[in-house]
Amino acid sequence: KTLSVSDVFDRGYKTVPTEMRMETHLVHLMHGLSDDLTLMAMLPYILKSMDHVKSPPGLPFTAESEGIGDIKAMALYTFFKRKHHQIQLTGGLSLPIGSIDTKSGTGAQLEYPMQLGSGTVDLLPAITYLGQSSNDEWYWGTYAEGTIRLGENSRDYTLGNRLTLTTWATRMWSEWLSTSIRLDGHVWGDIDGADLRLEPDKETEWTRDPDLMDGKRVDLLFGVNVFQQGGKLKGNRVSVEAGCPVYEWLDGPQLKTDWILRAGWQWAF
Repeated sequence: KTLSVSDVFDRGYKTVPTEMRMETHLVHLMHGLSDDLTLMAMLPYILKSMDHVKSPPGLPFTAESEGIGDIKAMALYTFFKRKHHQIQLTGGLSLPIGSIDTKSGTGAQLEYPMQLGSGTVDLLPAITYLGQSSNDEWYWGTYAEGTIRLGENSRDYTLGNRLTLTTWATRMWSEWLSTSIRLDGHVWGDIDGADLRLEPDKETEWTRDPDLMDGKRVDLLFGVNVFQQGGKLKGNRVSVEAGCPVYEWLDGPQLKTDWILRAGWQWAF
């Protein structure tokens, strides 16, 4: 259920986050070693901003963080292929490049959601099924990926494991235009351990409490993709996808997700 700021203050918290904005700018490189094996690398640049209200006296303030996130290196292998069906396995690692020591302008350690990385090496196993109709007008698929944290980071905590399950359908309207619909599900766990710099304040701000981080959410998203088949822009693709949650359960109080927007440009050569 939705809680007001005053509801959260009534639970004993002295600082309440009211809104958070997150942007990830992702550079994604893929190289096909063969028809069945593809190598991938992803480098994110992350910007986060969180508005708070402090009581007393109820003054607002904003915390911000910005920088490179954790790098992902993965390999994708197609081990089953028939005329209209494929199954792919993906394996990889997330390398702890993103900071877990980001501080506010006053030098205070920022809360868990405002950090830029996990601080641990994470396993990224995944499996994908792809299908298409005989007339090549419809494409569909299902994708499942886990994020498995290995060990503790240098601040004596481990982010919760994560499971992502996605299913989608795409309609080709022409050689250059398609639309899509997608259900995107996520389940994530609490933090194991704790950053000792945040422990003294976990009773006054929930974003510093490692036991109030788990949840699950299902998003419904609609997308448009534009392809360039020939000419100087051959191999270029522009895509936009937007949506919002249709189901969300949070071990609260936590900030709910209002909306999601993804936009991308791809160049294949």
